Amino acid sequence: MENTQNSKAMTFVFIAVVAGTGMDAFVKQVGEEVDTWQLLFLRWCFAALLLIPMAVKEGAGIFVWKSPKAHLMRGVLNCVASFLLFYSLANLPLAVVVTIFFAEPLFIVPISALWLKEKVAPGHWLATLVGFIGVLLIARPSGDFTPLEIIYPFAGALGFALLHIGTKKYGSEESPISLMFWLAILTILMSGPMAVADWSPVSLKDFSFIGLIAVLGSVYSYFWIVGLRIGSAAIAAHISYLSLPLAYLIGWAFFDETPDMYTILGSGVIFLSVLMVSVKNGMKLPVPRALRRGKTYDAKAS
Repeated sequence: MENTQNSKAMTFVFIAVVAGTGMDAFVKQVGEEVDTWQLLFLRWCFAALLLIPMAVKEGAGIFVWKSPKAHLMRGVLNCVASFLLFYSLANLPLAVVVTIFFAEPLFIVPISALWLKEKVAPGHWLATLVGFIGVLLIARPSGDFTPLEIIYPFAGALGFALLHIGTKKYGSEESPISLMFWLAILTILMSGPMAVADWSPVSLKDFSFIGLIAVLGSVYSYFWIVGLRIGSAAIAAHISYLSLPLAYLIGWAFFDETPDMYTILGSGVIFLSVLMVSVKNGMKLPVPRALRRGKTYDAKAS
């Protein structure tokens, strides 16, 4: 039963990773033309509009906070970490930002062990070490950026790690829709004053992209919350490593960022860390129909 739950959690987190990486690419595109606070404010306004029908369906109970600590903590951490992410994406290469944000799963594993008292299997620690080696291969010091530029995404990564772990610790009594809806409302209220203070006109194209950012962000949030709820934070952390090679592929295809040998090698090492977790949790491997011959194939039995 535990392996089934972990397999389902890994699927949900994978969907979240794909949506989140796509969102980062569009944030980079729009962030070069729209002020960071304004982009953050509009992104969550669109998200709130998308969530209103689901909130209405949830009923009057959505206005009752079962865990005020969860909502307030998530609002503050999301506002700060999202600003740091958006600012970094607008001012640094997509691949570099996503690479540095891979400090997030490295934070999640020890924080989940210390804060949640979650048992982290030795194999997960080993996979974390392997993933960290892959990150170092890709984010090797190049001297192209100032220390402050690098600190911004690292601080944002820590903020999101705390957000995810705090959600697992304090948000278990709240529904995913409630967590998402109030996260949007609180982020709007917190970012609004800064956005209004330096407001500038936004083109129709950028408005369209911001709407798409909101859709992808909502998909990311929902599947990440559900994935964390049914699986361990450590497993979710390792699956999130997949967004790194995906980000480099998007960077190469749309932002003219060509990966070098270290990038390819590091991405391969990171994929290995994800594969280690998959095998550790008994994931079933797909087999061609011609080889099944009506029999159930289990990776453990091979």
